[in-house]
Amino acid sequence: MTNIRILTAWAHALAYITRETPVRLSVAQLAVFALAALGDRMGTPVTFTQLHDALDGAPGGAIHTTYGVFFEERRGVRNLGWLRQERSVDDLRIKWLRLTPKGAEVLDAVLRHLETGEQD
Repeated sequence: MTNIRILTAWAHALAYITRETPVRLSVAQLAVFALAALGDRMGTPVTFTQLHDALDGAPGGAIHTTYGVFFEERRGVRNLGWLRQERSVDDLRIKWLRLTPKGAEVLDAVLRHLETGEQD
């Protein structure tokens, strides 16, 4: 894939995400979703602590606030519904971040854009 084709694919993927979100998302928020989606797809879901470590330098509270926008509903606030928390069966203190069906749908569409470089 040429650099222009890669950039085109990236632009279309970002445009798709922009259309799918009723709110503005920051680059940090997109990184949180991408890392959580990567872990889920690899069969090794991540925790809040792992996200914090992966995004070295980002304040913990900022990450906690950032990833909250991806849950279905939190404290009565309707969010995107792309991620859910799942408690570990081995240690109930551990909460894995997993894709919801909507999150998987969004991720698959983004991956299609990145793969083909085409716009919807």
